[in-house]
Amino acid sequence: MCSSDLARRLARSSISDDASEEGYGQAMVALAMVGDTQEAAELQRKMDRSYPVSTYNLGVYRPTAAGLLARRRGATPDQILEAMAPAVPYELGLYAVLLPVYIRATVLADAGDQQGAEREFQRLLDNRGVDPTSPMLPLSHLGLARAHKSAHQMNESCTEYQEFFREWRNADADVPVLRNARREAAHSCPASQ
Repeated sequence: MCSSDLARRLARSSISDDASEEGYGQAMVALAMVGDTQEAAELQRKMDRSYPVSTYNLGVYRPTAAGLLARRRGATPDQILEAMAPAVPYELGLYAVLLPVYIRATVLADAGDQQGAEREFQRLLDNRGVDPTSPMLPLSHLGLARAHKSAHQMNESCTEYQEFFREWRNADADVPVLRNARREAAHSCPASQ
């Protein structure tokens, strides 16, 4: 089973009639991430009915899913930033735990805005105190490594790969993102392995 299929299955299994707004929101973001626009839209409608003025709905999950879906539709970096703007007041707070910052960085990188992605990944790392154990922190080092590589900033890229490997030194060796990062670093930073 590929990771997108697994993500869909896990997101769908977390949805029930008594799901919390976090449950609906996290499933909505996961489905948007794998491109399941219809199910993500259905969950958005459920959240709008059940939690019409919720910060989780209006300030965290809806704009995060909107940014992902905008990128899937081929939106420009400016359109992505506009779609995610409602999350800005909340993204460094308890409710959002850095999720909108990380998603914004990844979709900007995917849209070809490496400077914007670098800025957002660095912003996430600069605010690690919001959620010091977040898995998005080491992944931000990997995102920075890739953004620097795309900008042909190889020394900075190799430094970020090394930081990612340092933070994930105890991770299972067969985690796909780690295997891919090792392959990338071996190609770009031969001395790093």
